[in-house]
Amino acid sequence: MSLSHRTISNLFGGVSQQPAGIRLDNQCEELINAYPSISDGLVKRPPSEFIGLTGPSGAAVPPSGAGGSSGAIDPPAQFDSVYATVTSGGEDIYRRDAAGDFIATNQVLKQWWGVASAPNKDIYATRNTYGIYKRDAAGDFNLYQSFYFAGGIGAAPNGDMYAVDTQNGGYIWKQPSGDSAFVQISGTSGIWWSDIVGAPNGNIYVAAGPGGTAGGAGIYMQTAGAGAFNRLSGASADYWEGICAAPNGDIYACLSTSGGTGPAGIYKQTGGVGDFIRVAGAGLNWFGIASSSYGDIFASVFGGDVYWQRAGTTGFVALGQAHRAWRSLACVQP
Repeated sequence: MSLSHRTISNLFGGVSQQPAGIRLDNQCEELINAYPSISDGLVKRPPSEFIGLTGPSGAAVPPSGAGGSSGAIDPPAQFDSVYATVTSGGEDIYRRDAAGDFIATNQVLKQWWGVASAPNKDIYATRNTYGIYKRDAAGDFNLYQSFYFAGGIGAAPNGDMYAVDTQNGGYIWKQPSGDSAFVQISGTSGIWWSDIVGAPNGNIYVAAGPGGTAGGAGIYMQTAGAGAFNRLSGASADYWEGICAAPNGDIYACLSTSGGTGPAGIYKQTGGVGDFIRVAGAGLNWFGIASSSYGDIFASVFGGDVYWQRAGTTGFVALGQAHRAWRSLACVQP
């Protein structure tokens, strides 16, 4: 059978898998890396452009890939910064750089304890037996309020800041949204509070260890930022240290190896409901934990490494940092 030659004006009929005898003149059998253009005729299809990944809530998350000492992740600058405090052996406030390593910010003062970011991106840190400090525009932390036995510090979604007193009376302190003083919350004394955080639904969670005049180790919750702090039955009376809230409402808490009945590890309460279940890290001395705005979880081992979990769905991966007395972590939105 001889070939048939004829002129075809365009291919705007698209792709058709029908036999050639019944296919329209302006249809083709397949188009590979090409598309028909009214102005330019048949042109090469441009390559796809990667924009970014999104988490369950639609928030952008950094791509995984080479970077940092561990090669675990390489967060570009538009994603959350991660801060960490070290209480001994290299005492300083550290910030994770673009290469994935935690670099000292040269805060020469000692005994750094808690660190947290407010919704307006102000960054606070605490020094045990000294007070609450606030980061200035130059990146230095300056005394904001004297505070004896200052411990963990955290933020609520409405902008309120909270700080806890680890020993001296065991109070929880609150700074109403805005640049004001931290004031004691009545009825919170006598417990050795460790860390505090506000959940997306407005509930305030507090971790506590044994000690204080009232004892009461465990995890406590205040509903919608008002009323009493009640101990949750779904968490054991143990040496709880860091606590954080993910954007999806999951609550994470660190149980250290300091003693108690439960095995040390990272525990999670799914969606802010039910028991705290161990999800990682048996046998490690977990202290600090923080959630990014896109749901990644960072956790630190006192005397060990810093770890990372992708959006609450994977295992915790060591980031290959120097083994230090990592105490607390905070994620700061850009």
